[in-house]
Amino acid sequence: MVRTSSFVLAAILALTVPGHAQQSAAADASGAIAVDAHAQGTPFPHFWDQMFGSGRANLVMRANYQRDLRL
Repeated sequence: MVRTSSFVLAAILALTVPGHAQQSAAADASGAIAVDAHAQGTPFPHFWDQMFGSGRANLVMRANYQRDLRL
């Protein structure tokens, strides 16, 4: 389960970080960051709303729970 979680996290980071890294590098070579507090914001995608959790780590160790997750 840990490997799957790590893979999912790595995939999410791979899909989201490169675009931000390119924007930051192109913005200013001096490292200064400018923030416009009056600019209109954009919604932050809450990908975790599409997930579920059991609430207990010991449930993940049960064979029937792992079977249900595979299904």
